[in-house]
Formats: sequence, C-alpha cells, structure tokens
Amino acid sequence: MDEDRRTLCLLLQLLPHLKSRQVLEQEPDLESDSGQEEQAQQQRLKQDVSMKEFSSALGIPLNCFLPVKNYCKEISLNDDVDSLVLSPLRLMIDFGDDFINDM
Repeated sequence: MDEDRRTLCLLLQLLPHLKSRQVLEQEPDLESDSGQEEQAQQQRLKQDVSMKEFSSALGIPLNCFLPVKNYCKEISLNDDVDSLVLSPLRLMIDFGDDFINDM
C-alpha cells in the first residue's frame, strides 16, 4: 500500500494541477436583517478555511483553485456570469496545452 501511495505521489508531482470548486451561495434569511452580514461573513470564512484545508490535503496551491458558480437555481443566463464560468475552463485548456507543448 505504501509503495502504491508513493507511486501515486510521484505521478501527481509530474502532472499540472488545477481544481475547480463550486462556490456555495446561501440565500439570505428574510426574517433577520441584522444577522445577514455576519452570517455571510461566517460563510465566506468557512469556505476560505475549507479551501485551505483541501489545498493542503491535496498539495495543490490555492492559486490553482478556480471557483465557479452553480447554475442550479438560475432561470435565465447572464453573460457576465457566463464569462466567469468559462474563464476557468479556458485557463484549464491553456494550462493543458502548455503542458503538452512542453513535453
């Protein structure tokens, strides 16, 4: 098992890494206006901590994490949001292309 893990670690060191991550958006609670900002700040802090933990567990730097928006509750598309979703995809393609060209 240890040898398999070492082999996997060696392979992972050779390959470029990017990670896309869905950005969780919490809908505001209409009953409590005073706690909305604090709740949003706590949610952002939790996401930041979880991304740091995930980054250290995988060994992928935080600048290689690409947050993307979840479209599950969207009825109509927004060009500004679409460009934010497609931007990480374009970066992944360019990153892979550079890796292939450098081989």
